[in-house]
Amino acid sequence: MEWTLHERGRHIADKDISIDEILEILMAIRGVDAEQAASFLSPDYDRDTHDPFLFQEMEAVVERLRAASEKGEMVGVFGDHDVDGVSATTLMVEGLEMIGIQAQSYIPCKNEEGHGVNKAAIDQFAEVGVTLMVTVDCGIGDVEMVAYARSCDIETIIVDHHQIPERLPEAYAIINPHLADSGYPFKDLCGAACAFKVVHALCVRLAPEKVEQLKWLLDIVAIATVADCMPLIGENRAFVVYGLLVLSKTRRVSLQQMISVGEMDIGPHNMPDAHTIGFHIGPRLNAAGRMSHAREAYDFLAEKDPAMARVRALDLEEKNKERRKLTDKILRHATKQIDALLAEDESIAFLCIKDESYPIGIVGIVAGRLTRQYGRPVGIFREEGKVVRGSFRSVEGLDVVRILHNAKDFLDKYGGHEAAAGAQLSVDQFEGFCECVDQATRALLDDQADFAPVHVVDMRLSAHVISEALVDVIEKMAPYGEGNVEPLIWFEGLTVQSARPVGKTGKHLKLVCGVINTPVVIDVIGFDFGKDADELLPGVTVEVLGGLSYNEWQGRRTIQIMMRDWRHVNT
Repeated sequence: MEWTLHERGRHIADKDISIDEILEILMAIRGVDAEQAASFLSPDYDRDTHDPFLFQEMEAVVERLRAASEKGEMVGVFGDHDVDGVSATTLMVEGLEMIGIQAQSYIPCKNEEGHGVNKAAIDQFAEVGVTLMVTVDCGIGDVEMVAYARSCDIETIIVDHHQIPERLPEAYAIINPHLADSGYPFKDLCGAACAFKVVHALCVRLAPEKVEQLKWLLDIVAIATVADCMPLIGENRAFVVYGLLVLSKTRRVSLQQMISVGEMDIGPHNMPDAHTIGFHIGPRLNAAGRMSHAREAYDFLAEKDPAMARVRALDLEEKNKERRKLTDKILRHATKQIDALLAEDESIAFLCIKDESYPIGIVGIVAGRLTRQYGRPVGIFREEGKVVRGSFRSVEGLDVVRILHNAKDFLDKYGGHEAAAGAQLSVDQFEGFCECVDQATRALLDDQADFAPVHVVDMRLSAHVISEALVDVIEKMAPYGEGNVEPLIWFEGLTVQSARPVGKTGKHLKLVCGVINTPVVIDVIGFDFGKDADELLPGVTVEVLGGLSYNEWQGRRTIQIMMRDWRHVNT
């Protein structure tokens, strides 16, 4: 894979560079200037989060819910079936119950009901006496369903963060930071964060004595923000930094049991990071919706009994194991399909495939992995008779919803955000749709796209620079994720001292490298590089691409490079 230096990156061939200078370069690459540095490096909850009443329609939302409380109305909360939707539903129901509002929740089945509000849910709400429906992490495109709810004497408040369609539902009020007149200064909130803003506003007006307790909900906000791939910039950094702190000492028995069952090293003295959410907590919560019904994830998060929470955590653990096996199987099949497409035309800009065997709960994960593998947007569809349903993932700089909008005439429905979306269409429209999104993508790229996978490098440094001070700077820039990727550094001046495969099957690689012209040695860990051990003979000079971290083992702390790639140096 090609290595290329970021346009704001630097190649520094010796060790004569200060840690402050390195930090300044890394921050500039992420678009952080001197005025933003304090909020970025040391987020402060009170300083760096915004007043919920900046949402233009928040007063109307609070007053409508105040009336619901006073009249004893039943409120129905409809949430989406992913981690963000389940988290948002949990937050909203708990927030309503805080101020004495009776709430019913509804989480749709991904396999059978798909995205968005549906008639069955509204009918169920009507049967139990719901007179006000609050949609969370969905609803912004559900014009017909909001009208149907109104015909059932149910008013609707929409709390969503997805992009704005051409036509808005006729709801009582809408909370969405993407509305042109929303009034809210930060646009990248996830659905759960939007729900949290509503709960915050409710407490300010109706239960001010509970406002300080709201911070205990930030573990859920952080989980949703990371799992939904929201940019870890601006207000989201404060939510995630404080949310990780709350997660380390969470009062939620469900999360306590998930941490225990999953053997996650999380506790008051072991702070989790965004990686823990993205690769451990998020997938377990998502496993319910992917393998059976997302309602199970909601019931898990809402569970108050520790014994039952453990039962539910064990069930999610097993479902996640099944999900991993199924994902690997579908990924192998989909890779063959895409390779066949590219063999016919390697210039395809938007890759779309379908198959009857693809489970709708898995297609999004597979699309994400294939997007990273092929460096271009990918859509994976399940064919169900005369209909195909699928999920999309896109690459940085390509708004997948904008692309889908160009192909709206082929689609029955679609929605999402810049990096991820979903859609449904007739099978006889599939070929025309594929051609349309490919042409739309080419137009956005001006037909100049080079889809060869590339590592974009922050800095090219001599290994002499490696120090605890440098690792400390890199750790200070966390949490890492969408919008703030972990620094990727090109290290020069390393010689191999030893190399060996590690792990149960020898899949991974452990290198010990010396820094040229010094007595310093450094460990290098390369996941999935075990096969390269035979090439890395003692004395060989190499360059290594990776990040820096600490390794704690038996009370001893050492620096290690987490390798992303390596190559020989011709001498």
